[in-house]
Amino acid sequence: MEQIFNWLTDNKAELMNKFIYRMIPNKRDAEDFYQDLYIIMADKDNDKMKKIYDNNEMMQYVYIIIRNNLQSKNSRYYYTYRKPIGNDYNEEIDFRESYDATDKNKLLDELQEDYKLLLSKIDRYLNTELNENPKSFYDKKVFEMYYNEDNTFRGLGELLNIPMSSIYNTVTRSKDKVTKLFKKDIELIKLKLDLYNNED
Repeated sequence: MEQIFNWLTDNKAELMNKFIYRMIPNKRDAEDFYQDLYIIMADKDNDKMKKIYDNNEMMQYVYIIIRNNLQSKNSRYYYTYRKPIGNDYNEEIDFRESYDATDKNKLLDELQEDYKLLLSKIDRYLNTELNENPKSFYDKKVFEMYYNEDNTFRGLGELLNIPMSSIYNTVTRSKDKVTKLFKKDIELIKLKLDLYNNED
């Protein structure tokens, strides 16, 4: 399986540009899904993967994996990366119609402030949870190392000498908590970012 992981690393640029970015425009989310690919591939049968690799069919096979996981509503990745965070999509439409974003510089300033505020809220939440439950120190540390230090699941696993699947589960658990708690903040930032990117 190490051979497959090396292939994913060596072909990252092509996978991102040809497939992933086209299905997940948000770069941070796209990068997260790319990291998830290591977990997805780790669950595949070793003999089958070796045959695909030896036959030089990896690119076609991985494309199918990406497409199926991002386009099927039965996949958890569809709801993580493709489905809007908000429960009511009409709220997003109303926001777009009513928000005055003619000044692009002002919108960028708002985005930066909103993002700083969100990070501050997340940090306070993590510290509060740590004080209430000292056992959550590991989750907090791994989550911060992944996001704040721009690590990968694989890199963190090697750094901490912990299985990559354990790192993935820890980060995903913390990410799910944060996403639920700060859903409105995240939704607002995504909407403003979309407006900013679509401004003439």
